[in-house]
Amino acid sequence: MNLFEHYYLTKDRILDILKNDGIIVFDTSALLDLYYYSEDSRNRIFKNVFPYFENRLWLPAQVYFEFLKNKDTVAAKPEKTYMALLDKDNRDMGYVPKLVSTVTKFEKDTKELKGILTTLKETTIREDKHPFLEQEIFEPIDRAVDILKEQMEAFSAKVEDFQIDITQRINDKILDLSSQGDEIQDQIDEKFKIGEELTYEQMTQISVDGRRRYEEKIPPGYMDQEDKTGLQKYGDLFVWMEILNHASECGKDVILITNDVKEDWVDKKFDRKPRFELLKEFRSTTQKNFWMCNMKDFLYLANEVIDEKNRIPEKVMEDVDEVSNQLPEESDDDAVIREMVSEWMDTEAAVIIDRLLPVDSNWKVFGNNRIYNGIDYRGEEWIVLAHLVEKFDYASILHALTNLREIKRDYDQLGKEYYYSQLIILKDKASADKFMKKVKGNAKLSSMFSNVYVQNTVLYMMRGRLFFVDANHAMG
Repeated sequence: MNLFEHYYLTKDRILDILKNDGIIVFDTSALLDLYYYSEDSRNRIFKNVFPYFENRLWLPAQVYFEFLKNKDTVAAKPEKTYMALLDKDNRDMGYVPKLVSTVTKFEKDTKELKGILTTLKETTIREDKHPFLEQEIFEPIDRAVDILKEQMEAFSAKVEDFQIDITQRINDKILDLSSQGDEIQDQIDEKFKIGEELTYEQMTQISVDGRRRYEEKIPPGYMDQEDKTGLQKYGDLFVWMEILNHASECGKDVILITNDVKEDWVDKKFDRKPRFELLKEFRSTTQKNFWMCNMKDFLYLANEVIDEKNRIPEKVMEDVDEVSNQLPEESDDDAVIREMVSEWMDTEAAVIIDRLLPVDSNWKVFGNNRIYNGIDYRGEEWIVLAHLVEKFDYASILHALTNLREIKRDYDQLGKEYYYSQLIILKDKASADKFMKKVKGNAKLSSMFSNVYVQNTVLYMMRGRLFFVDANHAMG
């Protein structure tokens, strides 16, 4: 075994840990994601996979605490997705009221069409006054409008019945979800052993060393120091220390199942393998082996060691993969930006923003970006990048103009076809004017802005809305 493989385990060595007596640890992200899987997927994991690792499934007390703290909020999200179908104020969902309002508008337009036709006939009926038209010319369109009006009234009645039926069905689903017990917590309580809780004194002691580790960006946990306060910012470090202590006490190898992809756990430049510092610290502390993988990879590996009859089917893998590719909840700032972008794209390009996309580690994008998927009235898909300009140096402006080209290049290589729109957003009108002055004052930047491969639109924010400054394409 070479020095590299001493730390970076081969697949065979990982399988040996799974086959033998290695400890399987789940973190909070992996546990909470269970709520997003379909019932069938969860049941297969609970009944086919967990029993194979009986007495080897273990949770740090910090993970169990965070799970209990967050599970009710996460568990309620499936109910909210049903509620959103009926919410007329939900721009991204609200499909039932959107359907009803669209049909109501069609019915109103049909009545208005009949009125316009009647007025036209009355205006042209007198032979002794211009304009005059022979009235037989109106007979075909008269019959067609009458048929359309009758069909529209019948269709509108069907839509009313549909609205009643689907509302009842959705409410039944919500009621069914709200009345269910928490099977996931029951399974965790039954199948997992819970580690001993750290004392307050142990936590404060770890936090003292944590400050030094975070300053030097020693994993894990330093990515939490900006958005968490007090001891909360050391949550991941508490988990890590519990894992080290437990592995030392029982003398076992450990596989950590986590869907956390932050850089203080995984090396994004090295195929998202565990950070070397974690592998080194674990080996030095316990004299045992440590590895990490996400839920999907864990299930693929488990399939190679469990009985053939219990193997997880591909549809479950797809379900798990779909959940792992979803982004976390948007922050308040994200929601405000999304609202402004949605309004702008809907009004100016008839594009409905569908969802926020994860930033692929292969994309060479820089700065403050939000990337969205959208769809227009023709059914064509769009990639919309909102770039918030914060600096006016050459490199920052260059990134603002090239970020979406990088994403387009990647999708083109994958054979995916989209329309592309890049919204370059400034905080106010003065900043937007300054940005455009710098762009037009530099031949290379000006050429990039005019590039027709993507739509570039420069906007500024005011009172929660976006206002136009310049673009490389026709507006409206």
